[in-house]
This record gives sequence, structure tokens and C-alpha cells, in this order.
Amino acid sequence: MNKKYLIVIIVAVVVIVGIVAVVDWRNGNVAQAPVVPVLSVASGSVASASGTPVTVGSPSSSVSVGVSSTGGSGYSVSFQNFYQNGSFSFNYPESWSVSRIIPFSVNNFNDKFEVAGVIPKGGAEIIVATTTVRGNLADIMAAELVSAKNLATSTVAVSKIACSEARFNATYGPDAVAQNIFVYCPRGTELWKIYCAYPAGDPAATADVSACNEVLNSMKFLP
Repeated sequence: MNKKYLIVIIVAVVVIVGIVAVVDWRNGNVAQAPVVPVLSVASGSVASASGTPVTVGSPSSSVSVGVSSTGGSGYSVSFQNFYQNGSFSFNYPESWSVSRIIPFSVNNFNDKFEVAGVIPKGGAEIIVATTTVRGNLADIMAAELVSAKNLATSTVAVSKIACSEARFNATYGPDAVAQNIFVYCPRGTELWKIYCAYPAGDPAATADVSACNEVLNSMKFLP
């Protein structure tokens, strides 16, 4: 997915939260400000908007889920890596790595984005973010998906929580069309977001979708 597009999404969420805060203030109930996780390259930690650091666990090969999938053109993926920090955990493919670029993500191309932050051909990325928004989820999704094409929504379960899933494609340039899977999971006053993206028409699409599904199926929100 395009990094600049993600920044636009986060800004849109902040605007929505601001509107909600004004409405709630008038009703005597002020909404909380959003908290967006930011990966600190220097410290190797995730820091919230309030500046409180949260320790990030290191990926390891200690967990083997024994799942593999073969995509188009012979692409295959084996899920033998495990990631955990103080907020969430999940399995991800052994050929993928934890990104050092904000926000928190894992990808299979070692952060080697193309111009304007576009995912390269054959690449895929999964981003995990959270806010403390108490606004209407439908409005948040509508704002984030305003440019979505071929949008299909459904309800999925992540860490035993009912979440809203949106599958769509979006154009970021003449030769940059991404297929996206966005999942929104409300958890108390938190809204967890899992963004999965890969180039539309990618021959490795089947493996990319398998990776996204495995992350979602194995994800646990902690504690």
C-alpha cells in the first residue's frame, strides 16, 4: 500500500475524531484523542501519541504453525515466524520481516518501496495500527474508503472479536494499483486496524492473501 495514502488515512481519522469531539463536547461527553503507534528506529519501541513507550518483542522462529500455501506461478509461503509485544501477537511468513518504517508493519520486500512509497511487484505488506476513537465506525470506514474501487465488506472474527472487513482496490498512479484488505476491530475504547496490501494482478496474489489471512487468524490482542 502507498505510505502517503496511509498518512492521508490517519489525518482523515484525526479530522473525524475532532468533529466527534466537538459534538460530544456539546453533549457533555468529550471524545478521547486518537493514539497512533509510532515505531522508533532508535529505540526499537512503539510509542503512543502521548509519548509513553511500549516495548516491542523481537520476531522469532520458536513457533511453527505448520501451514503453507502455494500461490500462482509457483510462489509459496510458510508461516513459521511469530511476533509478540505487549499489545498483540500473530504468526507471519518466514520469508517476511518486521519493518523499521513507521507505522508498525511486516512485509516481504525488506522495506524497498518504489517511488512514492508504492509496494513493488511481488511485494506485500501488513500494517497494524490502533486509535482510541469513540466515533461511529461506519463514518470512519467511509472516510478511509472514499477512493475504494470494487469495494466488498463483510464481518470477520479476529482474536474472538467481531470485526468489519473491507476488500477493494485503489489506484495510486498510472502503473500502481493495489489490492487491499482493511480490517477494523473495535475493542473497548480502542479501534484496531489491520491493513493488508499487494499489487493488483500480482502473480503471487494467492500467497499474499494466505499471508494476510494467517495473520488475521492467528492474531491475539493482549492482554
